[in-house]
Amino acid sequence: PSKEGYRIVWVWNSLMAAEDANGRQARIEKAWMGIERLQTKLQGKRCRLKLREKVEEAAALVRDVTATGGVVLFVGTKKQAQAPIREAATSAGMPYVHHRWLGGMLTNFTTIHKRILYMLELERMEASGEMDVLPKKERLRLRRELEKLQTVLGGVRDLHRPPDAGFIFDVKTEHIAVTEAHRLKIPVIAVVDTNCDPDDVDLVIPGNDDAIRASELLAGIIAEAAKAGTGLSQAGRKEIDADAVGIGTVDEGG
Repeated sequence: PSKEGYRIVWVWNSLMAAEDANGRQARIEKAWMGIERLQTKLQGKRCRLKLREKVEEAAALVRDVTATGGVVLFVGTKKQAQAPIREAATSAGMPYVHHRWLGGMLTNFTTIHKRILYMLELERMEASGEMDVLPKKERLRLRRELEKLQTVLGGVRDLHRPPDAGFIFDVKTEHIAVTEAHRLKIPVIAVVDTNCDPDDVDLVIPGNDDAIRASELLAGIIAEAAKAGTGLSQAGRKEIDADAVGIGTVDEGG
């Protein structure tokens, strides 16, 4: 057996050696709990050794998605991830959720999109001065509503359809987002700590989801991959447009 295997056997033997006749079942359960915790730690250790490989795999997936015109939704609402998620997504021109995940944001996207359109209409009214001519009570109510909508939906103002993939920081906090994406078969890339269930995550990046520097680094890498893919997509569209212009010119000449 491996070194780790010997450690598991040692945990089992040590706990079983201390059993007594009255507490046999309780001690057996305790032994299994100890083994499960040890296996989790060992699995986490092995995953960390492959961290670079996992990050590169995630970046490649994001690049492939955005290269075909796809959209990646960045999600991170816990305090440590809010600023890095917003900055990374903004730099890549991708939508993000960094304040609070609204239930049904993916599975009930039609309703969410109506709220986005309503927010945009309120912004237009504010910018054009239409709101200033309304009665004071109505004006204050609409501005408060606009502020709330911008806080929750400001990051997805340009999202007109469900995303093609999601990058999620801390699947425990964002379990609703993970569940909705899994239900719609949207690929999920997520930073997963040892206290999280990775079952519904398509591509796991093992990491400490409580570390600000980790969130900045990983979100930045995913953002760079998204920008690279978007660049490829734009270059491809330009080539298609150039070919179309060329064909049109030939037809006119003919």
